[in-house]
Amino acid sequence: TDGSTIAHSAAKMGHVRVLRWIVEFDLIDPVLLARTATDRWNIAHTAACYGKPDVLQWIIDAGQCALLTSPAGNGWGIGDIAASQGQTETLRWIADSPRLGPAFLRSTGGDDRSVAHIAARHNQVDVLQWILDASQLGALLLRHVASDGFTIAHTAAKFNRVDVLRWINSTPSLGVALLKATSTDGSTIA
Repeated sequence: TDGSTIAHSAAKMGHVRVLRWIVEFDLIDPVLLARTATDRWNIAHTAACYGKPDVLQWIIDAGQCALLTSPAGNGWGIGDIAASQGQTETLRWIADSPRLGPAFLRSTGGDDRSVAHIAARHNQVDVLQWILDASQLGALLLRHVASDGFTIAHTAAKFNRVDVLRWINSTPSLGVALLKATSTDGSTIA
């Protein structure tokens, strides 16, 4: 098996009532509620992947806030996971959450990649547009340069994401300047 619990299954499907029931009847104590599957995903990672902001809110209400900020096995947080799957409603919930907020989405992982880099890697143009339109994120986050000099344009080119490159080109606040950016090793997208 993959190590997931019934709480992971409930989170995947957005069944907050099941999660409440599990806790109320002591079927899973808080330690087991925080258990990760073999990929080191907890129930918050699962909820972010499947676009279940109600589950994320329940996690806060249940006093398990640490689950929201712990990284998955690949180092990604819930914002990265939501961005990779095109879950803009979940990203909006994170941005609006007093516990997390825009600063959480602006933070980067160990590889200094932003949620915008993750969205570009996974061809999530809708997420990139949402970031651009989000007043506390916007073009500044989209222009974030990772420590190796990679922009979202470099990431899109590396992973053959032509739709993202077209979107960058057609976005006035990004455009050709971002497409021509040079990484720290001197490479460009071409």
